[in-house]
Amino acid sequence: MTYNRQEKSKPKSYLPERPIVNYMNEKLRFERSESRIDLRGEALQKNRTYSNLKKRKVEVLDRIFISMANLTFFVECIAEEEELRRDFEDDFKDLLGLRRSDPANQLYGFVFYHLITGILRAGKETRTVRGQAIVVDFSLIQNHQLQQIVRDKTKMALPRDLKSGGTLNAISNNFEMVLGWTGLLANRIDRENEKPDRTIDFRTTKLLPVDSMKSLIILRGPAGSGKTTICDVMVEVLGAYHSNVLDLDITGSQEYKFKRNLTNCLSSEYVIGMMFYGNSHTTEPSKWMERFREKGYKILSVILYASKETCFNRCREDNNTGRHPVNKEKDRIYKYYDEFYARENSSPFADAAGIVGIKINTENRTPDEIAKEILEKYNEIFHR
Repeated sequence: MTYNRQEKSKPKSYLPERPIVNYMNEKLRFERSESRIDLRGEALQKNRTYSNLKKRKVEVLDRIFISMANLTFFVECIAEEEELRRDFEDDFKDLLGLRRSDPANQLYGFVFYHLITGILRAGKETRTVRGQAIVVDFSLIQNHQLQQIVRDKTKMALPRDLKSGGTLNAISNNFEMVLGWTGLLANRIDRENEKPDRTIDFRTTKLLPVDSMKSLIILRGPAGSGKTTICDVMVEVLGAYHSNVLDLDITGSQEYKFKRNLTNCLSSEYVIGMMFYGNSHTTEPSKWMERFREKGYKILSVILYASKETCFNRCREDNNTGRHPVNKEKDRIYKYYDEFYARENSSPFADAAGIVGIKINTENRTPDEIAKEILEKYNEIFHR
């Protein structure tokens, strides 16, 4: 007698990428080898195994950092957008190890537990202070941050009956007591003052609703207000493939260049315009803006505000070779500043163009923060 027995399908499994596993194994073997003990300075630099591992380290870290950027972006998206949260609910549980084939015999949420525990265990380094080696546990700072998150999450999750009377106060007092201790330990950690060998920048990308809405965001302001810098960040955030830049200060005898660029921009989903004042493009906006309206673009004018002194300092410290030295002079920058606001105050561009206009303060803020606020304001205005 023959039995047709269906094998139970195995759960899909994921392992770390082989190049990372191989590298970490080889690196560990080298660091533990007897030959490594005697290698110092120039001898270490000339060692073939050490040199090979050093070169491969860049590739390994790129893989890890890209994974971290992808994970952070994915989690932030489903945390902020209800539609995405519903659609990825089961996948998110799988990602954190909350849905297992045999949860009774395995640690519930093991991925999250291992990740956080590993981060806190790895957060130690040895520093030399006054000739002595001191072990510094900088993860105590993350430990305090996690404790703050746990406090806030617990307060939000408390049922109504526990929020009445003195229960909530008692819970809050207990958390604040713990935070006092974790904060004390965190504040004892000396922040690193040394300049890093390289800069790693994990940027936050803001989602724009995908509903075929075309966008024209016009960045305005005097020299030094940050138009070029913010424009570059926004193009990176929105995606260079979907974006285009329109220089609205190209006028007069160069108008043909502007028209050619305008035609190219009309095929892009997102257009970032830059304009100090734009002369005819400001006084007669309908002549060029009507092209965008015909294509269904939603248009927003954004004045990037900064003090006169800040604008001058930015121009003076600008390393862009395209900025003529004369445009770094204090008197000229101040003249541009006064001219921009004199014209804007007498005849606001947004009013004349019949579009929405906002002002964004750029003082003491990073380009990423400013770009994020602009996109959030855009969404608030056009996606209510």
